[in-house]
Order: sequence, then C-alpha cells, then structure tokens
Amino acid sequence: MVGVPPMFDIVFAGGEMRDYRDTIRGDAAKKTRLNGLLREWGILKSKSEIKYYVCTVIDETDVEETIAAWGEAIGELAAS
Repeated sequence: MVGVPPMFDIVFAGGEMRDYRDTIRGDAAKKTRLNGLLREWGILKSKSEIKYYVCTVIDETDVEETIAAWGEAIGELAAS
C-alpha cells in the first residue's frame, strides 16, 4: 500500500516502496484485476491510476461492508 492514510493505492511489487518510481515495477495486470473485483463487490475504484479516497461520511455498517468486500475481492484474486 502506498500513499497517505486518506488517499492510498495498492501496488503488487516486492521490496520497499520509497517513491513513485518504485510503483512502476508493480504488476499492473494484477492491480487492474483487483480493481475490477472491488467494483463487482461495490467498491468504486477506477481502472486508471487514481488512488482510493476514504469517505468521512460513513457508518459502522459501511465499514463492515467495505472490509467484507475487500476480503472477498482479495480472496478471488488469490484463487485465480
């Protein structure tokens, strides 16, 4: 995960991420697949390089549904 807490992204690459140049070595196909799976589970994420933004107008149910959606998407990605 790279970025700052309210604005982050996922990069599939080994090693330390020191700056934006390190993100270039990430697996773009895997990231695109994760973003698609997240959209299928109701998490809005563009196919492009736009980062995730945390919404401040959410309740506990939203948080639980978001965590569950991430778990499902990551599980599907790992199984493929």
